[in-house]
Amino acid sequence: MAGVRRIYSGKEHEVEIDFFESGLMTFCHEAKITFWEIKRFHELTESAWKQQDDDLQACLLKRLERIPEVHHDDYISSYGQDLHENQTLFPNIHRFSIVISIHSYFEDTLNQLADLFEESVVNAQKYKSFKSKFKGSTIASAKAYIEKVGKLDLACLDANWEQIKKVNRLRNQLVHEAGFLPKPSEHEINKYVIANDFLSGKPNSKVSIEPRFIDYYIELIVTFFDGLDEEVTTFMQKQLA
Repeated sequence: MAGVRRIYSGKEHEVEIDFFESGLMTFCHEAKITFWEIKRFHELTESAWKQQDDDLQACLLKRLERIPEVHHDDYISSYGQDLHENQTLFPNIHRFSIVISIHSYFEDTLNQLADLFEESVVNAQKYKSFKSKFKGSTIASAKAYIEKVGKLDLACLDANWEQIKKVNRLRNQLVHEAGFLPKPSEHEINKYVIANDFLSGKPNSKVSIEPRFIDYYIELIVTFFDGLDEEVTTFMQKQLA
């Protein structure tokens, strides 16, 4: 890759910046691959619990054929815990966990990208210093740093970013409140749950997450990296001009 001419202490030097070697050139694409893999994991996990429930249902039906009808309710009740685990408990644990995991991957990915921009821009402010003074979430500080240091224009992603921030607040509720929603009905998180087709729950009760919400969240992040990739490409072109 062609060198980029830089000025250091008033002297001109030829500095080779290989964006392929540094990982910046393929960063967004590789990030999307990671989230597609998480989506596949989610689908396989949901499928596994559904198959387990289907198998149990088939087994119960076969056994009920040999039991007098008057005892059916009692027999089914004896499998109540198994049915609860397959249909509700374990899928909910998975969905809570994967929302938290997706956010962690997203946060770490943005931090890595911020570090790459620090390395790619001459005399850039240190990301660690920028982050320590920034008021806001980690993902917000990473995005702000990337925009500032790389001079990226991410305005086209504003609507997308607003939705990601709302999921981030829901994630905080899962982590710090075990998924219980705030008591005030007018709280922004309760409003978000009501407005989202893949969430449900009443104030002061545990939120319920549908499988499709995970797909929705990953689609938001992939869309973000699609838009970001275009701006990163523009940044590299300007650096190598």
